[in-house]
Amino acid sequence: MVKNEILAQYWTSKEVNDAFDKMHPEELRYDLKAEVFLVLCEMNEDKLVGLFERNELKFYIVRIMLNMIKSDRSTFYKNYRNYSEFVDQDFVSDDNDKTDMFEKLELNMDGLHWYNKEMLKLYAIDFKKNAKELSRKTGIPYMSIIRTINKTKKQMKINIRK
Repeated sequence: MVKNEILAQYWTSKEVNDAFDKMHPEELRYDLKAEVFLVLCEMNEDKLVGLFERNELKFYIVRIMLNMIKSDRSTFYKNYRNYSEFVDQDFVSDDNDKTDMFEKLELNMDGLHWYNKEMLKLYAIDFKKNAKELSRKTGIPYMSIIRTINKTKKQMKINIRK
């Protein structure tokens, strides 16, 4: 077998998917799977085929998965596990400033890309700032939602301060 066939077989393998399904939080499962298979894609073909022929590839996949979950030095940890939502601490308390702020927000919403605008509306209004629930309902990966929301908030903050 060649590398691509092996990877395709293991991507859909029930045993491998069951191992990923045991990972918590569930919002990061697909991201973990993608990172593990990215490592496998970058691996030397001879090594991958050797692991497959010796029936060691399943165990190797699980070891990579556990290393990514447990290690604070892994790319998975840096990109996904160690990520916190952006929280703005600069909120003005004066009522006139609040109305000006809301007007500026509305003007900035019109200038946003349609995807960012809709994601921010869903996140803030429909799902009451619950990105995990939004991910479950829409099927959009959790980290994609978090990154989009944070990027949009930062961009709006910059635009408002101008």
